[in-house]
Amino acid sequence: MTGRAVVSNDRIALMSRPEAHMADITHNSHYVPQATLRRWSDDGTHVYAYRILVSHTSVPEWVKQPIKSVTRQPDLYTTLEGDEESDKFEKHITRVYEEPGQDAIEKLLSRQRMTPLDWNSIAKFVALHSRCPRLCSSWNS
Repeated sequence: MTGRAVVSNDRIALMSRPEAHMADITHNSHYVPQATLRRWSDDGTHVYAYRILVSHTSVPEWVKQPIKSVTRQPDLYTTLEGDEESDKFEKHITRVYEEPGQDAIEKLLSRQRMTPLDWNSIAKFVALHSRCPRLCSSWNS
């Protein structure tokens, strides 16, 4: 097998063809982080979602949904760089805003001492929540 090994965040992936790289692209983009949704979950994997439109009074307005399938948009942050798909923007907001924000929120919830950097991370994380499919579509126009 010809290919190359790619080391990223202590993971090693063997890539033998260009398509293997595309498998690393995030296509299932959540505009509300799954970690945030888990805080609203009874079982860690589902949340109750409110249906704005229901077809009949017998259809429940609230329905239990898997966290992985709510507040998401396929390829919301996927862009093209030449002929290749890229999720650099998704990885950037995860690394710069979501992960530090979630870490700071964990400190806050566990009543640990907060630093100004922690509060700044939470502020940036909250500001990031203004993203949604409608707003993101206006970024590209």
